[in-house]
Amino acid sequence: MSSAHVLESQQSTVASTAVRGRPGCWKLDAGRTLALRPRQRSVLAVEQGRVWVTQTQTGAQGAREADCFLGPGERWEAAPGRLVVLEPVGPGQAVAFRWDPVVPAAPVRVDWEGAVLQPLRDLAQAVHDTARAVRGVGMAVARLAGGALRWVLQWPAGADGAAG
Repeated sequence: MSSAHVLESQQSTVASTAVRGRPGCWKLDAGRTLALRPRQRSVLAVEQGRVWVTQTQTGAQGAREADCFLGPGERWEAAPGRLVVLEPVGPGQAVAFRWDPVVPAAPVRVDWEGAVLQPLRDLAQAVHDTARAVRGVGMAVARLAGGALRWVLQWPAGADGAAG
């Protein structure tokens, strides 16, 4: 549901007209109040004027109110299900504001196969190949040493050219 539908269904006609020169903004005239009860987490962004925001939270201990004042360029996040009342601040000052739902961030999908398992398999294969190579080098060194030893042992006595 777009924010326009939410606002149209939850507010008076005075706030349902867009402010001229401010596309996408809602206007709240001086001396008026607007009560909203958002169905989802939403953001109030003030574009023009100052607004007094009161949020009422009902709970086990009764109703609690939290107030804040916002000016142009300031943003405020409203929790779902709470009563939010907006009122312009200053004589003759209308407020232009945006009321948009918070779009939840898309969950980051971790490719377990590609990010973890495949590199782990590659590492295991590399360790296995390295172990085979080390074993092959060790066996080659052993054959070389054995061949050199046999060659030395088969060397005829006195064949080294020494006169005796």
